[in-house]
Amino acid sequence: MNILLAEDQAMIRTALASLLRLEAGFTVTEAADGNAAHTLLKQQSFDLLLSDIEMPGKSGIELVQAIQQVMAGKRVVDSELLLNSLGEQDPLSDKERQALRLASEGKSTSEIAAALYIAEGTARNYLSDAISKLSAANRIDAARIARQKGWL
Repeated sequence: MNILLAEDQAMIRTALASLLRLEAGFTVTEAADGNAAHTLLKQQSFDLLLSDIEMPGKSGIELVQAIQQVMAGKRVVDSELLLNSLGEQDPLSDKERQALRLASEGKSTSEIAAALYIAEGTARNYLSDAISKLSAANRIDAARIARQKGWL
């Protein structure tokens, strides 16, 4: 399988390329950005294009398993992408959304509380509830998830 790997972070790109090259039958060409990938796509034929490998909850090994499934004629659909396509409902309350927005701006819990005119404990509860609802690792991860889904 001839693979084009487009990733701007060199350490991630070379690590994934090395992992893929360990698999029999995989040939990997690397592109450092979208423009380079576009040029390579015009010049050569590839069986698979891998780009933007940021995948929460996935490892390089699961990426290899997904490629092997595709080679076997099966479909691989990321569960987060599938949920997005189904029009997932926003589980956040207005206060949770406001607290996450402020947290994503780098505000501390006390600054969030002051901005929302609530107690610090209440601000912590809003953030904790949002983190839990979004299955996030922390407040910044929750804000990233909510922003990706268009909820912030």
